[in-house]
Amino acid sequence: MNRRDFLLSSGGAAVATMMGASSGYAFDLKHSPESVYDNLSRALWASTNRQSQKAAYVIAAPWCGVCRALYQAIREQAPDCDFRFVWQNDRSELQIKIAYSTYFHDGDNQLIPYQNNEPKTEGVSTAQLDLTSGINETTISSVGPYIRPFVSGGGGSSTGFGWGYPTIIYKSQGRIKAVTGLPPDMAALVASIDSGLDRPTPTPELLAAVREPLQLWKTREGNRFAQEEKVLLYAAPLTDAPVVEELERGRGYPAYTETDYAGHRWLGLKAFGETWPIVWGKVEQF
Repeated sequence: MNRRDFLLSSGGAAVATMMGASSGYAFDLKHSPESVYDNLSRALWASTNRQSQKAAYVIAAPWCGVCRALYQAIREQAPDCDFRFVWQNDRSELQIKIAYSTYFHDGDNQLIPYQNNEPKTEGVSTAQLDLTSGINETTISSVGPYIRPFVSGGGGSSTGFGWGYPTIIYKSQGRIKAVTGLPPDMAALVASIDSGLDRPTPTPELLAAVREPLQLWKTREGNRFAQEEKVLLYAAPLTDAPVVEELERGRGYPAYTETDYAGHRWLGLKAFGETWPIVWGKVEQF
């Protein structure tokens, strides 16, 4: 299933019809294995071993039993690798709060709130939680269809993209690889992962954007169209956030809100459907 098909089967058809021939739904951003990995590194993730000089990204869901089994195996075997959990598809307010809590937990293993099922989100607004979960949701929706060609393994909980939760994505001898489900030999997997960290932590400005409430205001209603070639849309109002869409000139989406952040004025757009989280483009490009 490609991303356009996924969108239409998820309720995007009405929006695509409303927007007509210039709809951004007709133009898909294509991802290579390298851009999948890069976007995961730009997303929100929680570390299991901050001291390691090896890293792998785990696309996981808080409700997924196989994801919990993977985490238990990581705890028991204590491999020399930082398995960075990119939480996705949280189904309840509690799961959203648990995922949020892991991103800000102190210590080498940030998954303690998940392990104990004890979120710590006092003073965190619903808007902050929505923005946080939306960053990874739109990121995985963008890269999801492009993981299947290089994934191996089986099992796990279905995602609808041809691979399951959890999926581990890593670099081995400079190549991007992925395995779904529980790895049959954790030691062999870790031994094959390249040393060296592209990012020691998630982007500080991204963490700040979800830790402190963004000031949002209304914008002109209606569709807004790209006024330049290859206008990038991001999962958060930040140029170092995951890139989730690339618009040709004249294509656009319904506008929802605006904000000022990280030196730019940003336009929030409903790119994935009316009920999906918003994505962000620079106002001056629309």
